[in-house]
Amino acid sequence: IGKPFQRAAFYCKEALQLLLHTNNLNPCTANSSPFSLIFKIGAYKSFSEISPVVQFANFTCIQALLEVLEGFDRIHIIDFDIGYGGQWASFMQELALRSGGAPSLRITAFASPSTHDQLELGLMQENLMHFASEINMAFEFEIVSIDSLNSASWSLPLHVSENEAIAVNLPVSSFSSCQLPLSLILRFVKQLSPKIVVSVERGCNR
Repeated sequence: IGKPFQRAAFYCKEALQLLLHTNNLNPCTANSSPFSLIFKIGAYKSFSEISPVVQFANFTCIQALLEVLEGFDRIHIIDFDIGYGGQWASFMQELALRSGGAPSLRITAFASPSTHDQLELGLMQENLMHFASEINMAFEFEIVSIDSLNSASWSLPLHVSENEAIAVNLPVSSFSSCQLPLSLILRFVKQLSPKIVVSVERGCNR
């Protein structure tokens, strides 16, 4: 209750208290129940709908990808910051509107077991697979541990064909909590020879 400023202050206070109480806990286990996950996703969706920053960032990213990947029948997205995957649902929707028909899409999401909730990743994957089925798009989705990049013998099974275009989402600041050196990630991305690299930031604290 109260005026908008009072209500906003109340929620800020609640968020700060939550941070204090969960400071020593793993962020993935602090709120990992299915019930709390539904609220978490709902809150992020509401924030995305009213935030001009999130809307503009996703719109700019999708437009850049559509321009560069025009004409390719096979598209492979390498994502180092998958989040809730909502931006890719919008991207898929735009691809489905192509005059020559929708291309096949493959997404490889790099995630760290220490910072990504498995239930959250599974739900996001299921939602994208379901959406692709609804718009009749050939779609593959794979989650790979980012820690595997530290192995010298590891290589991503890209199976790149002549008509497959690779795009990379690489927010540099997403590696602030990652144990891998940024130089290692950049070398890996360079080896992929992507058509485009985008860096979409969803946070406002950097």
